[in-house]
Amino acid sequence: MSERKQTGPYLREAEPGDMELLFYWANEEEVRKNSFHSDSISYEEHQKWFEQLMQDRNQFQYIMMLGEKPVGQIRLSIFKDRAEIGYSISKEERGLGYGTLIVELAKEAVHKNFAGVKKIVAKVKSDNTASVCCFKRNRFIEKYSLYEFDMSEYKEKLGGGVLVK
Repeated sequence: MSERKQTGPYLREAEPGDMELLFYWANEEEVRKNSFHSDSISYEEHQKWFEQLMQDRNQFQYIMMLGEKPVGQIRLSIFKDRAEIGYSISKEERGLGYGTLIVELAKEAVHKNFAGVKKIVAKVKSDNTASVCCFKRNRFIEKYSLYEFDMSEYKEKLGGGVLVK
């Protein structure tokens, strides 16, 4: 009996052969812009990270497939009763609703495979409107905002006080 191939969207676990694809996706301009660490990633850095990821028993990397075509990636980092997710959709497939779908599939994977997880969290830059909308559509609730100050903007005023640049 022949094995039936999946045609609809599904998640599969990442394999060693996915390293190059994940490297390509990770360095795509929009992905870097929306990442908390926005510098480009060298191949050597990525290779080391990927090898560690594949050995880490608390991180799970998935590729979202549409039939035989990879369209995005999502990673689950498990911390006791909490899972943190990060995802991206390939440049060619953005704007088609796959972000919402990949998060829904990840919720399903958590439900099936990680019974101890009680909450799923995601960190999203406020100007990443596509991801903000994706998480809202998946019934995630915004819990707080993070504000930061760039100390390179700080200037001391002669005689005390501060000057704003």
